[in-house]
Amino acid sequence: MKIANPVLHSSTTSIIAGFAALFAVYHSHEFFQSMAVSAVAMLSFVVVSYAVARAQKLEGLQSWGLGLQQQWWAKLLTGMVLGSCFVGLSTGVSIYLGYERITETPGAEVFFDKIWWIMFMTFWPSLAEDILTRGYLFKHLSKRMPANAWVLFSAVVYVLNHIWRLADHPSVLTYLFILGLVLATAMQLTKSLWLTLGIHWASNIVYYITVDIFPTESVVVGYQSTWILAASYFVLLCALLSFGAIRKKANHYTHNPATEVA
Repeated sequence: MKIANPVLHSSTTSIIAGFAALFAVYHSHEFFQSMAVSAVAMLSFVVVSYAVARAQKLEGLQSWGLGLQQQWWAKLLTGMVLGSCFVGLSTGVSIYLGYERITETPGAEVFFDKIWWIMFMTFWPSLAEDILTRGYLFKHLSKRMPANAWVLFSAVVYVLNHIWRLADHPSVLTYLFILGLVLATAMQLTKSLWLTLGIHWASNIVYYITVDIFPTESVVVGYQSTWILAASYFVLLCALLSFGAIRKKANHYTHNPATEVA
């Protein structure tokens, strides 16, 4: 007897209701100007996302791509290296070209005092947004639409999730959209949220380093640094797409009987 796939048979109402619940919890802290409330909201989001998965007869956080198998830690660390390098490259280029400058250089003690707090406080929002705009959507929609369409849809949802930034300069929306493509592509390639989370988390860590530890300020009027950030993420997107194409070709060669040596 064929066992029905619970994802394919989830009702549209159930999928929408689950997303609406997660969306509401994710944005609940925005009504309060408090870091403590924000932290509680993000932690609550993880709990609610688990409850939504169970209510939909799924396997908890594993359903959103957070299973602890297939070297999940390696994917997370790889993502963190990629996120750190490309956002760091963007910042470095902006400083080199004279668009930004570092206004304060603290000692090692200050750095290590602050970095752990930054890592902790950026982890939960990064995880929550990745579940909302990628993990949840991938579980429910990846088998209902072509891969490229899913990646594009996820990126659009990611941009729209930044409610308070939708009226920002086009450079901001562009970098958010390209980042959305990067993060969705990472999940599409790995069928896991860990690489995506690593890139997203590290990107936020580096950003807050330039705010709280090595603060930078704009030297010129304009959005040059934001365009450079968008370009940096575009290079990362191209790298991920190239890796995916090479891996697909290698897998085809490996599994194609016509290529076997007689």
